[in-house]
Amino acid sequence: RAEIDEAWLKDRTAMRQKAFFTCSIMFPRSPSPQRQQKEAAQEAAPEAPPKLTKEEQARNDRFQAGLNKAAKTEKKELKKIEKDQQKENKPDGNAAEEGDDKNEKKEKKEKAKDKKDKKEKEEKEEKEEKKGKKV
Repeated sequence: RAEIDEAWLKDRTAMRQKAFFTCSIMFPRSPSPQRQQKEAAQEAAPEAPPKLTKEEQARNDRFQAGLNKAAKTEKKELKKIEKDQQKENKPDGNAAEEGDDKNEKKEKKEKAKDKKDKKEKEEKEEKEEKKGKKV
């Protein structure tokens, strides 16, 4: 075995410490492929889709009409549902409650009239009885 040359190792380590290494020097980047101008122009402006045939256009029109019709019916259904919910949530302005209130008022009026009629009949009977006793 040969002896280790300490002086050479010291010089080598000193030289490594002074050296300037970066990862790009040690591992150089690979060159990127050069694009041609024609390819770039084609990518920028894609081709227009082919024109629709008469059959395809008619089919598309029918489909769009169906979508519009479905959207309208759904809108109507949602409005109905919202109105129903508003009626349920309103404590005073509910149409069903208003109808009930009107019916209750009518019943009260009828009862009041019935009481008045009974009182009047009783008073008439009492008067007639008094007249009958006097005569």
